[in-house]
Amino acid sequence: MADLMQGYLRALGEPDEQRQAAVFGLLDAKAHALCVQLNAFVLEFAAVDESLARVSRLPVAVPFAAQWKQTTFDLRKLLGVHAHGITEAANSSAEDTKRKAFFMMAELMLFQHSCHWFCRSKLVASARLLAGHKTPYGQVLACVAPPTRQAYVAVVGLTVVGVGA
Repeated sequence: MADLMQGYLRALGEPDEQRQAAVFGLLDAKAHALCVQLNAFVLEFAAVDESLARVSRLPVAVPFAAQWKQTTFDLRKLLGVHAHGITEAANSSAEDTKRKAFFMMAELMLFQHSCHWFCRSKLVASARLLAGHKTPYGQVLACVAPPTRQAYVAVVGLTVVGVGA
């Protein structure tokens, strides 16, 4: 994922169109390899017991909060949303490679946020996203493809205000 993110940033900053196209071509192969790995991971994670895959919606970590079903969501479902979104971005036949890179980076950042949310808390995940990518959580959520955003919000159970469709 890090190689893809750095590669897209490099390609987007490349002034020479031929070199930019060459970098995007190399990144397509890496993106497809990531999709294969991610989809295999999602299938394997689907076998995890639901009680172990619950993520607290509370902004900070609270001991045993994942046991309260009304304040949690199922990470197995969310990983499926991410796998679908990243695969769609990788398989996009968009003529505009910059737009494709933009969607892919947003999808990867949101996936990373979800992983950190599962391991720590939403607050820590959002702080890591801001520190690591200089991008706030709300902006990343606004920048993913609309189908990803809609499915993500449905699974996580958020009310999103001010995010365009």
